[in-house]
Formats: sequence, C-alpha cells, structure tokens
Amino acid sequence: KVLKEISVGELNPNETLQANLEAQLLSKLDHPAIVKFHASFVEQDNFCIITEYCEGRDLDDKIQEYKQAGKIFPENQIIDWFIQLLLGVDYMHERRILHRDLKSKNIFLKNNLLKIGDFGVSRLLMGSCDLATTLTGTPHYMSPEALKHQGYDTKSDIWSLACILYEMCCMNHAFAGSNFLSIVLKIVEGDTPSLPERYPKELNAIMERYRNKYVVTEI
Repeated sequence: KVLKEISVGELNPNETLQANLEAQLLSKLDHPAIVKFHASFVEQDNFCIITEYCEGRDLDDKIQEYKQAGKIFPENQIIDWFIQLLLGVDYMHERRILHRDLKSKNIFLKNNLLKIGDFGVSRLLMGSCDLATTLTGTPHYMSPEALKHQGYDTKSDIWSLACILYEMCCMNHAFAGSNFLSIVLKIVEGDTPSLPERYPKELNAIMERYRNKYVVTEI
C-alpha cells in the first residue's frame, strides 16, 4: 500500500467534509483498471489517502524509458493497454464519476497492467447536470470544450484517453508547444495529428473520431 499526503491547509471545514465524502465514494470503486483506494484521513493540514501499490511506476515513466532507448511499444501491447483504460473509464462513468485529469503520469503499471489513479480532482456528476465547469488538469490532455470553459463531461475524459493513445503510439504528446498558451491554441484551433501508417486502421479510426473536436462520442 502507498500513503499519499495532500496539503489542505487552505480548505474550509465544508471542503474537508466534501473531500472525505468523495474519498468514501472512491473506496467503493473495484475494477482491475483502477488503483484500489483503501482509506483516507485528515492529519494536521494534510489530507492523507492510502492506495494500492503499483510496482511498475507510471505510464509516463515507461514511455520516457522506451523513448530514450529508441524503442516503441508493440502494437498488441498498445491495444491491450488502451482497452484496459477504456474499460476502467467506462466503469467510472457508469457510476457518475469524472476523473478530470487523465494523463500518462496518472496511469500506473502493476504486473504490466494499466491502472487509473490519482483521483485527487475527481468529482461526482451533480444531480441531472452532465457538465462540471471547473477547469483543472494538464493542458496536453484537455479537450477544447474544457479549455474554452464550455464545461467538462464524460466526453472530455474520452478526449484525454485519445491523447494517451497517441502518446503510447508516438512517444510524444499529440499537442506540444513551448508554453501553456501555445499548447492551448493547438488544441482549440489546430489540426489533430494522425497515427503513423504502421498502426492498424482500427486505431486510426479512433483518432479520426477524436479529430472532430466538437463531436467527441463514447468509443
């Protein structure tokens, strides 16, 4: 197990209560593609969570390791991993949970299986509303709608998954830039890159669906 401390010195009592309620929700998640959440507690100014230990570090580390060695992931490995992520995200969405910060740094490896973790900014979808308007996360993986403050819903998590798929295939971000603004402009106004031709048409078809920035549908 792993203990993670999150500084909550600036949280008011209501926010701390909300964090505890959310932690209770996450502890009920039970899926092979999601890091198991065991317990949480507040100690001084820290919100502490205890989660499953993943010995394989995170996907970003794995990508950088292969990139530095001049290697790429086998096609069947990419497909297996991507299916695992899709199943994990679908499980979350069925329970009205958004991750909101899906990225390779928040995907962990255990026995060569991928597990989605770091739900620090996850939120329940409230009531009948299907949009959560808080802007958070890493710009490389954020959808145009989220960046334009048009809301964040399940489709935005799917967009982030497509960015991770591209990264697993190409060892680079789908949208890169020298600063935050340049990355944002590429996502909102630029063209979505295609996968190299060495990959099967099925994977490229997923990227094509994701190419249409404003009609991102469940895969």
